[in-house]
Amino acid sequence: PDTPPPALLACGTADYVAPELVLAGTESPRDPLPVAPTTAADVYSLGVLLYELLHGRTPHHSVTQQGVFDKVTSGMPIICDARIVSNAAAAAIRSLTARVPTDRPTNPTSVPYLAAMRGVETMAVPTSGGDRGSAPAVPESVRQRKFSMMYTAMVVHQAEQKEMLEPLYEEKEQEEEQQ
Repeated sequence: PDTPPPALLACGTADYVAPELVLAGTESPRDPLPVAPTTAADVYSLGVLLYELLHGRTPHHSVTQQGVFDKVTSGMPIICDARIVSNAAAAAIRSLTARVPTDRPTNPTSVPYLAAMRGVETMAVPTSGGDRGSAPAVPESVRQRKFSMMYTAMVVHQAEQKEMLEPLYEEKEQEEEQQ
């Protein structure tokens, strides 16, 4: 008798899903792929997030979810824009997003670029007055601009999600009408 395929135990946003999770269930003896998410899959997602933080977009952007999955599983390495990203950051992204899970670092802090970031201190900047002495206040116009940019990004993200899900809803409605 036919054995049903194992249930996929992973979920997430297409842009951040590791190749092995996209390909789960299509494993070959040469390159067995896990079905459940692993630390290596999380490390891959971290690499995609780092790419997005430095480039302002995800590396596998596509209009459809299947388009994203096709790019993720193509085997092509993620290429960073050298005008934007340092060699160290590009090396970190390549390491974190390696196609084969065992080629990714098991501890992201072992990646020199990320380890160096641990020593970076952040500074709180008061938004108005405050008791930090001569620390500069962030002007209202800057705060409004940042809020507008953040809000715009959220709206665009929601629109993209709707665009990806709309065909699924239409299919479901058509199936329900046929019943």
